[in-house]
Amino acid sequence: MALFNKGIARVRVAGKWGYIDKNGKYIIPLKYEEASIFGDGVAAVKYKGKWGYIDMNNNVVAPFIYEDVREFRNGLGEGKLNGVWVPFKSPATAVSKITYDEKEPFHEGLAVVRLNNKFGYIDEAGKEVIALRYDYAAEFKEGYAAVKLNEKYGFINKSGTIVIPIEYDQCGFYFSQGLAPLAKNGKWGFIDAMGKTCVPFIYQDKVGFAEGLGAVKLNNKWGYVNKTGEVVIPFKYDRTFVFTGGLAAVRVADKWGFVNTRGVEVIPPVYDEVFGLENGKIKVKLDGSILYFDKEGKVIN
Repeated sequence: MALFNKGIARVRVAGKWGYIDKNGKYIIPLKYEEASIFGDGVAAVKYKGKWGYIDMNNNVVAPFIYEDVREFRNGLGEGKLNGVWVPFKSPATAVSKITYDEKEPFHEGLAVVRLNNKFGYIDEAGKEVIALRYDYAAEFKEGYAAVKLNEKYGFINKSGTIVIPIEYDQCGFYFSQGLAPLAKNGKWGFIDAMGKTCVPFIYQDKVGFAEGLGAVKLNNKWGYVNKTGEVVIPFKYDRTFVFTGGLAAVRVADKWGFVNTRGVEVIPPVYDEVFGLENGKIKVKLDGSILYFDKEGKVIN
């Protein structure tokens, strides 16, 4: 059955793709080897072994020269040419004269690019907005991105301003709930975007924050701290995960359970396997049998 989007559906007959309207009339002939649904007014199609884009009137808006293409968003597409991803606008206007060695997808309006082993950022118009000066650069999240220079890590904002000094030995690459995990002298802590240390650098390992709590490891045991560094759930677990829907999976020895954000073990760690929260139910396994619980730890028949 054809799935319609804005009154148009793709169909395949005898190995060729085309598009029909809701009356079943062909509005774009069966000629393409592969075809995507329309989004942002255009669709990616493959013709004679190469990818390009067409509009709803079958006008070519990006020529069939690309080895691969990515989804069009906000009038901007990306095509892979000679192994390099190149951004362009409709109709197929190149937005960057530089061919980068590597280009990542856009996140929060900026994309990481690499040239001659230096990293920087371009905007959706292809303009280089943060110079290629870093030894590594991560994508933006919550308005900030991790960068590496001379074997040290820090964070910048979208203006390229360094908000956390590039002086840390390791980093978690992304802000999570306003905090960034970093390590110095082998110990992990968390810093906010103002450069304030919110969780002290005393921990062996970390997991990012979720629902106001972050998992950290101390003396080979895991527990949880809040965003001011206060210990909320004591260090007694051998493995922990981030909170989702008010619960986090925890392990004691080789047995699993779930704890809530108050530290209550709503499902005690006595099970062989546990699975994530889905549709309000938690699935666990014990001695080969499957059981289901609700979020309060009550058995569901």
